[in-house]
Amino acid sequence: MDEQKDTSVAVRDATGTERRAIRFRHRFLLGISLFNAIGALFGGTCAFLIPEFMGASLLVPLLQEIPIVGPFIDSLAWPAAALLLFICLPQSVAAAMLLRGARWRYIAALICNTFLIIFTTVEILVMPNPLSWAYLLLGVVGVAVSVAMSKPLLP
Repeated sequence: MDEQKDTSVAVRDATGTERRAIRFRHRFLLGISLFNAIGALFGGTCAFLIPEFMGASLLVPLLQEIPIVGPFIDSLAWPAAALLLFICLPQSVAAAMLLRGARWRYIAALICNTFLIIFTTVEILVMPNPLSWAYLLLGVVGVAVSVAMSKPLLP
């Protein structure tokens, strides 16, 4: 509650243009979180339920070449579980915190977008594709907006 008071004081003291900018950045960050959560939910669910739709016959041989974990991958189940666990779940939590106005909402968004950057960087190293680059860009933008939004809240 204290942070909500701090934020409302900052918004109340801001001019009309500053208020609109704060609201825009908040909604933009919420949109990024929702987009990432829904995209990861779709990708992870499709990889579990219809792996051939996700290109399992092409991806599994690539994933099997990864040192250490490659020999254990015989389907898209592990990558799908990782996508749901490290992207969908945290991004969903961040979106819920942003919607509720929770105290640590921007820090949560920062952490979740950092997960996204790490996940997509590894994905790009293993199998580069344009969609991974787009999600990496969204992660970087999400981190930048999260830092910009959390600055007024930091002591």
